Amino acid sequence: MVGFIFASLTSWSFRNVVVSDWAAPFRSLLDVFLMPGLLVSVALAGNVHTYQAGPAAMGNFIFYFVVAWILRAKS
Repeated sequence: MVGFIFASLTSWSFRNVVVSDWAAPFRSLLDVFLMPGLLVSVALAGNVHTYQAGPAAMGNFIFYFVVAWILRAKS
């Protein structure tokens, strides 16, 4: 479930969404949490200027799925 949430947030963040003034700090925080997928997408594209949302969403899904799985296994 956590992986799907972050994958959908990645797809949402790639759209040109206007963020109001009160929500701007939350958008910056969201960008921090989406960084693993963006790094995967840039690595696959080979260029920081041409990355795409699909690989970023899959990277975030896999990263947060594994994080949730490890945290669940420890408890």
